Amino acid sequence: MQAIDAATVHRLCAGQVIVDLATSVKELLENSLDAQATHVEVKLKDSGLTSITITDNGHGIDTSSFSTLCRKHWTSKISRFEDLEHVSTFGFRGEALSSLCSVAQVTITTATRDSAPMGTELEYNMSGELTKQTQVARERGTTVRLTQLFAKWPVRHQDLKKNIRREYLRLVSLVEQYAIISDNVRVSLINQTRTGTTTHVRTVVQSDRLTRLLSVIGASLRPHMARIQHESTQDGDVKIDG
Repeated sequence: MQAIDAATVHRLCAGQVIVDLATSVKELLENSLDAQATHVEVKLKDSGLTSITITDNGHGIDTSSFSTLCRKHWTSKISRFEDLEHVSTFGFRGEALSSLCSVAQVTITTATRDSAPMGTELEYNMSGELTKQTQVARERGTTVRLTQLFAKWPVRHQDLKKNIRREYLRLVSLVEQYAIISDNVRVSLINQTRTGTTTHVRTVVQSDRLTRLLSVIGASLRPHMARIQHESTQDGDVKIDG
């Protein structure tokens, strides 16, 4: 027996975090929501086979984090295990961007309130190390672009191409779920193919969850829906509203 080298371990672990098209978008969508974005656009080219681009108007990434942004287990959310009791964000482990670097080519363009309208384009290698940094025009927010998803994972890449329609439909369902639960956030999902551009999800900035739900699933289902509200303090604070 012998120890597996660090680079191989990193790739194997990344393959357990990013397992398909939907999880690659899920991690980035959650990052945008954690950044307090009010507009998140998910744009795919050829259903994600060519590229995946997630753009938001969140608070952006500070320059001090550029070099460590995609390193494994580097995070601003926690510093010790006990901090998990107070985590209020989707992400906290510092694994998403690092894992994405192992399964795709990652380019990030970002600007903060202080730096806009000037931003920075960042390119990272498979190990999550910053390889290139360029000044570009950018309003506040972040854009993450993925290309060559699973290209260096032949079996998974072939499976993605073979089942791309099924994978894309799973992605649509996932984005719809986040669009419904995200208060005061406009979420859109756009797919550009050789035959044209199609918008599969588009919500408006709306605090009322029912309105967002109907905009996603269709107003025709409204007569078949019932409001549920329940609150109990017998076994701890339990509140159900939906």
